[in-house]
Amino acid sequence: MMSAKLLASIELNQEQIEHDLNIVGSEILDVAYSEYACGNWGTITLWNHSGDAGDQTSREYVGQARPTELGQQLDCINQLIRNNFNISLIKSVRIFRSYNGGAIYPHIDYLEFNQGFKRVHLVLKSDRSCLNSEENTVYHMLPGEVWFVDGHSAHSAMSLSRVGKYSLVLDFDSGAKFEDLYSESHTLCVDNLEPDIIHDRQPLPTSLRDSLAHIAEHADEFNIQSILFLATRFHFSYAVSIREYFQLLDECFSRNPYKSVRERYEALKDILVRSGYTSHNVNHFNSLSGVTIG
Repeated sequence: MMSAKLLASIELNQEQIEHDLNIVGSEILDVAYSEYACGNWGTITLWNHSGDAGDQTSREYVGQARPTELGQQLDCINQLIRNNFNISLIKSVRIFRSYNGGAIYPHIDYLEFNQGFKRVHLVLKSDRSCLNSEENTVYHMLPGEVWFVDGHSAHSAMSLSRVGKYSLVLDFDSGAKFEDLYSESHTLCVDNLEPDIIHDRQPLPTSLRDSLAHIAEHADEFNIQSILFLATRFHFSYAVSIREYFQLLDECFSRNPYKSVRERYEALKDILVRSGYTSHNVNHFNSLSGVTIG
């Protein structure tokens, strides 16, 4: 049984949401956490600990989040947040945007933190080509739904259509109870909720498994992430759990004759599932392609 949970739903004013999303769409995506993603996937910070849009990484701190300059412009989104959620417990608010095959690799969040956060997604825009997963369960998040996503469990996401998905992602204090996340005047519906789980994924064909292994065997360090993208697509399309996903990749890259390729894959795996988004891990991963960040 997955830890992710459909908590509530809300009726959205799509015209007002579209107005705010048009503002968001003109902004440059955050640089932080780009190592987790491939293709058309990114985040935009709306609220954080300082109100400075340049502070893009999550952090544990005492106090509540403050809107950035961009966040202050989004009247409908701010109204949704303030009318329905307990803002005293919010540590950050971001938009997650994905479309046309954009994906976030299977990973575990909060590995670099003492506690982490209680993460809630309010889906602003989506369709049935937009998929989320936890371990071996794949599901849809539909517009207006409010989901708890357990970052301590291995999970992933992918959006296949041109329209894709916009999710409003709120990180709450990790110790907050679910019933404390909402404002007293909220208009969320919390009853008779039925999550849309996908049950008909078939086994991964041996021919595809062999093809991926053959491609990985001949990869260089510049197309490692393309191979992870293919494996992520297999995870959503076939009955490939996240545990099996990494077993498959381990096997594929172990055959690669280039030490630089094997090291870069292992460095990415450090970020995704071993020890998280530390400056050491990120700099080490980027140094293997000749790039170092501050």
